[in-house]
Amino acid sequence: MKNAKKLAYSKWYPLKKLTKTLNNQRFISEQLWKWEKIQSQAGFFLEYFTNKNLRLISTLATN
Repeated sequence: MKNAKKLAYSKWYPLKKLTKTLNNQRFISEQLWKWEKIQSQAGFFLEYFTNKNLRLISTLATN
């Protein structure tokens, strides 16, 4: 009986390992997507405030 369990486990082990690997890859890709979204939002706000400050400085410099 012990050998039968071992054989059944060894038969399904690659599938379990593949499933775990795919789940890990899905988790990593979701985290990367969230990070890219945060980076793009941060870049937008940085550009917006930089342009706003440059306009303010140029307005003050001309007056």
